[in-house]
Amino acid sequence: MTPDPALTPNPQPAPDQPPDQTPALVLVVDDDDLVRWGTARKLRRAGYEVLEAADADEALIEMQEHGTRVALMLSDVIMPKQTGYELCQAVHTRWPHTQILLLSGYTPVAMDRHGIQTTGYALLQKPVPDLLEIITRLIGPPHQV
Repeated sequence: MTPDPALTPNPQPAPDQPPDQTPALVLVVDDDDLVRWGTARKLRRAGYEVLEAADADEALIEMQEHGTRVALMLSDVIMPKQTGYELCQAVHTRWPHTQILLLSGYTPVAMDRHGIQTTGYALLQKPVPDLLEIITRLIGPPHQV
């Protein structure tokens, strides 16, 4: 019995259909300019389309404009005004199709000690050397969303 293609993650286009050439859109949210720029540059070089935001307010503005297209949001946890966790809750509520990854240079123990929540979202410890591989597993290659 052949598996139902609709149940297969990231199905390949039918042989007679050209693949979607619109790059997957990723929103990178980090208050550290160098980290944000470096992450965005790495993703662009891999072929992803990238939006950048320095805090939760900017991220929500980008989501309001592009939310239906954002396949993935990468967010720092510790940011001014609003934590990445709070941002993720807001994004998940309004745009449930958007995949979410939290990133932090702090250990989970240190975040717990300061009352910072990450429950319910994947948390990766910075630096993340295999970030592109993780993103590809989550949303597929750049031109296959």
